[in-house]
Amino acid sequence: NIVLGDIDNDGMIEMILGLTDRVVRSYRWFNETNKTSNITEENLPQDSDSVHYFGKLVALNKWECANQIGSITLHHSADGKPSLLIAQPGGTFMRIKCQSEDISQSQDNAESSETSSIPSDSIPGSAIDYQFLGISRMRNQNISTEILGDFKTGNLENSNESDKSSQKSGESSQAVKRCPYAVATLDGTIMLVQDEVILWAIAVDHQIFALSKLDVTGNGVDDIVVCSWDGQTYILDQEKNSVRFHLDEPVQAFHSGYYNLAVNEQPVTCLVYITFKNTVILYYDIPLKELKCKKYEPDLDTLCEMYVKTGKTREEAMDFVKNLDRKTKNHLIQYLLYNVKKS
Repeated sequence: NIVLGDIDNDGMIEMILGLTDRVVRSYRWFNETNKTSNITEENLPQDSDSVHYFGKLVALNKWECANQIGSITLHHSADGKPSLLIAQPGGTFMRIKCQSEDISQSQDNAESSETSSIPSDSIPGSAIDYQFLGISRMRNQNISTEILGDFKTGNLENSNESDKSSQKSGESSQAVKRCPYAVATLDGTIMLVQDEVILWAIAVDHQIFALSKLDVTGNGVDDIVVCSWDGQTYILDQEKNSVRFHLDEPVQAFHSGYYNLAVNEQPVTCLVYITFKNTVILYYDIPLKELKCKKYEPDLDTLCEMYVKTGKTREEAMDFVKNLDRKTKNHLIQYLLYNVKKS
């Protein structure tokens, strides 16, 4: 895993690597302005930028996990402080909170150092804790887990109270809004968690191996998108409404996001599948505007026009469509959807 983000709230971007030997490392890029360029216009590649950066990636931290790493995500707490969430088997995760240091001092130390490391006093410290969600006690402790943080929310529980309290204190409402995170396990469990409390959890009959987020419906709230090895794809909103889509092909990699097929086109919602047949399948511009099942309620004015054409007056037609019995409604639906006429 590779994650780019500000993990210690110092305004700089760090690179976090999750390795197969259960080790997580963090690096930071430091510019070296005292170095001069040996690149001339003659040996400059034609496709390269005219701007050159000189510096190095400096190792900051090394953490070792108790078990194999499922995935790594960056998540922010209610007060806006970042932390790393590292998925561990059995629906558990390790949380790392980095402490920010004086970045200017770190830069000075890095630029004056001729080695690939910096003094230990400029390396940010960290606090580590393991989170065992309540539901994890009932599952296979060796099952692989995926985790994804910083879900954009709408009107989740406590969000309005947080906004009101922040306005009274003069703080930004965005800074205190609680963001949930999602957890998925290979045995088919999908959870939405906020402040280490499981908001809801569902179990499916497929092995979930990929977890992503995407605002599928375009309402400004992130939806959970998961995929299984056999191509079953689940799209869930934060209120637990869901739809399922079957690719009908085994999948070895999956991702969702906003992409475009041509350079000048606007990015649209996409589901990207990599199959075991060495093909890439892209489902784009997903026409899904609602995840809730709604009761069929026809537009009365439009329906009234249909009966006006049969010889009824508008008042008679409106009174008729307002008082349709169940049998007439069933006949009407069959006619509108399937063109089946019944006397």
